[in-house]
Amino acid sequence: MMVLTMKNFNYKNIKSVEKIHLLLLLFIVMSTIINFIVNLMSCTENIFLTSLCLPIQFVSRFVVSHNPFEISVSIVLIAVTLIMLFWLFKMYSSDNMKKWLASGITAIWCLLIGSIIPILLDSDLIGQSGNNLTYEEKTNELLLCVWFGIACSIFCGILFFIQISKYAKFMDRKYDNPMKAVAYAEKKNKKKRGKQLKKLTKDQPCWCKSGKLYGECHMDFDKKIEMYRRKFHKVPPREIIKNEAQLQGMRESSKINIAVLDYVAEHICAGMTTEEIDQMVYQKTTAMGGIPAPLNYEGFPKSVCTSINEQVCHGIPSNNVQLIDGDIVNVDCSTIYNGYFSDSSRMFCIGNVSEENQKLVRVAKECVELGLQQVKPWGHLGDVAQAIQDHAKENGYSVVRQVGGHGIGLEFHEAPYVSYVIKKGTGMVMAPGMVFTIEPMINMGTSEIYIDEQNGWTIYTDDEKPSAQWEIMVLVTNDGYEVMSW
Repeated sequence: MMVLTMKNFNYKNIKSVEKIHLLLLLFIVMSTIINFIVNLMSCTENIFLTSLCLPIQFVSRFVVSHNPFEISVSIVLIAVTLIMLFWLFKMYSSDNMKKWLASGITAIWCLLIGSIIPILLDSDLIGQSGNNLTYEEKTNELLLCVWFGIACSIFCGILFFIQISKYAKFMDRKYDNPMKAVAYAEKKNKKKRGKQLKKLTKDQPCWCKSGKLYGECHMDFDKKIEMYRRKFHKVPPREIIKNEAQLQGMRESSKINIAVLDYVAEHICAGMTTEEIDQMVYQKTTAMGGIPAPLNYEGFPKSVCTSINEQVCHGIPSNNVQLIDGDIVNVDCSTIYNGYFSDSSRMFCIGNVSEENQKLVRVAKECVELGLQQVKPWGHLGDVAQAIQDHAKENGYSVVRQVGGHGIGLEFHEAPYVSYVIKKGTGMVMAPGMVFTIEPMINMGTSEIYIDEQNGWTIYTDDEKPSAQWEIMVLVTNDGYEVMSW
């Protein structure tokens, strides 16, 4: 539920067409209030002021008779329009992907208040501001009001379809590939980020908020970033480069995440339900002062993901799903501690697992280890991907293309999107201070996948053959890497 508060408003986020929409609604509100006051006081015989408010002037004409009911209706309509304007401003000034909802509702409201309600009213109410208007003048005024209302609603409707189209693209990326939403958001904000960058002198505080002077902190870093940018490499934006205080917070979060997975490793066994794993994760995480990051994340109902056999990822724990002898299961834990995020997952072999499934689990771990060896400052994410893909193919396996890793730290999913099917020397440059996950999903058969239509989360292999995944969280350092969570 959205709370009507001025918190997090950012006028710079509002696009030009949205500003016009807001100004249009503001004009309707202000002109209605003016008319309301003028007619209530009956202080003028001049129609000039009342004609300013053609979109909803009929509302203020209610008060000519000083009928308490009609005055109440006027106040309610004005109040609703004001609330709608306030809500619309909040939606447009945020990065909320449901702007289409605000556009659609205001389109309906403009049509309602500008056209439908006047038609339902007695036309004799229109134009009665103390002026002896003829029937034709009253009719023309009503028609003008109606046409203006239709025009307003058409404009709002166009904006609605623009926003719903963007939302549809976002949702398509989310459900076709949950991690593509990260890449989509990154692309969407690219221009805005560029405008926010400003040149600093060496004596000014550094942009990373470390408290150090720019010349002692990231000045040389920025020069190197600019060099790569000019060579047309994809470089990390400033907001994903972490300072030491942030990294320390992430290390503390990672300690909990590791401890939770260790706890699961000690207790997981055949006969246990995945709901019991979820309860273990929740209780251990909260006991250590953390919050399970998956819980209620974009509607995800549980504290951990448990993906068994042919489930690639995002398996939802349930009392109806029991681990049996021979299963391979991925337990994916993520933790929030003091606002900092950590994320890692492990594979567990339950009982007597077949040799081919054991090999799959082993090779999946080797893929992560080989990818990790490629993490070095000023290398490329493609270097990691190539090492992973080559090893998987050498063993007859495939790498899932549609789902990959992600940046993490201040948010659960940050840029960059980490693909494991791109070539060496491509992808984003790995700069010191970047933190991301290495979590390739290795399939025994085809790389093709599909999403469970019932829950909208769980991803399966298309050929129903097993899949395995290990996940680690890695920091790029000045001389290599640091594994933060495993």
